[in-house]
Amino acid sequence: MSMPLPLLIQQVLASAGLFVAFEEPVANEPLKPVYVQIEVMLDELRVVPCRIETSGAEGAGYDQAALDLDGDGKFETIVAGEKDTYDTGNDRFGFNLPLVLGDAEFNVELRGSQADPTSGRTYLYWTLNRGGTYLFFINGQVEMHGAAEAAAAGKALRLGPPFHFETRSTTRGPDALVNVGLKDANGSTLRIARTAENTESQIHLTFAAEGRRGTPIAAEYG
Repeated sequence: MSMPLPLLIQQVLASAGLFVAFEEPVANEPLKPVYVQIEVMLDELRVVPCRIETSGAEGAGYDQAALDLDGDGKFETIVAGEKDTYDTGNDRFGFNLPLVLGDAEFNVELRGSQADPTSGRTYLYWTLNRGGTYLFFINGQVEMHGAAEAAAAGKALRLGPPFHFETRSTTRGPDALVNVGLKDANGSTLRIARTAENTESQIHLTFAAEGRRGTPIAAEYG
């Protein structure tokens, strides 16, 4: 009985210890949704459970979010996001989520691992437009979860106060340097603050030694 040539070649190579079985490539698994709890502090605290997912379109990646805006446990509001092309590839994702709550317009930008977004670091950048005021926070970190229950029990992504100042001191030759940054609960740093009347940065710092004589020092923020 004759044997197909490819199978005969495989058997000859196997007998010589030279053949390694070839496995068919495994198709990419669809992206699994990830969850994060968003806390928004405006006039009062508002909690928005969020599921970030793919629409399923070819090459879409994470491109939409499902939100539970009324707190009933159902993700009934679908918001189309924008795919961020910065520092993204087959193993990374960048996702911009527009979030409008009343007169406040937020944009939440997340960058993390597409292969396993629930592990490693997911970086956060966010902005707020409200009443002519614009705020931009950079370089925060958030934890993504594989289930809504885990996101609810974990640390939330907080948009708004509480804030705190973080200071570092160093020297540059004979000069003493003090670095000051306004931080949020995610570790994000306020980079820009401006109003409609003035498009320049509105952040100003004044250093003064309490209980000592001397002229207060005005300094640039950022």
